[in-house]
Amino acid sequence: MEKKKFEVVLILLVPQIIQLIVENLSCDEITASKEFYSSEVYSLLEQEDTKIWHFSPLTLFNMYQEEKSTGSISFPEVSALFTRYEIWDYIYSCFESLHTTGENYIIGDIDLYIEERFKKYPSENCLGQQ
Repeated sequence: MEKKKFEVVLILLVPQIIQLIVENLSCDEITASKEFYSSEVYSLLEQEDTKIWHFSPLTLFNMYQEEKSTGSISFPEVSALFTRYEIWDYIYSCFESLHTTGENYIIGDIDLYIEERFKKYPSENCLGQQ
C-alpha cells in the first residue's frame, strides 16, 4: 500500500480506538491517547507489514485491553493464517477488482485462491486436509 494511503488508514482508525478506550476504560481523551500511543498494539499498527491495520477498531481495542491486562497480545487466528499463507497479499493485489463485487463473490474467490495455493504447495496445507 502506498505510504499516503496507509497514513490515511491510521488517521481514520486511531481516533476510533481512542474513543473506545475513553468510553470503556473511563479515562479522558488525552490519557487514552498517551496510553494507546505507548502501547505495543499501536507500535504494531504503525508498521504496515504487520497487517493489523485491517482489523476493526473494536478488535484493536480488545487487543489493547489484553495487552494492558496480561502484558501480551494474541492475534485472531484467521488473520494470522491469512498473513502466514500470504492471502492478504492476494487480496491487496486484487483489491481494485474485488471491492466492486459482492461479499459472496469475494469469499468464493478467496476460497478458490486457497484451494489452488494448496494444490501447488501441499506441504503448506493449514486447513488439515490430506
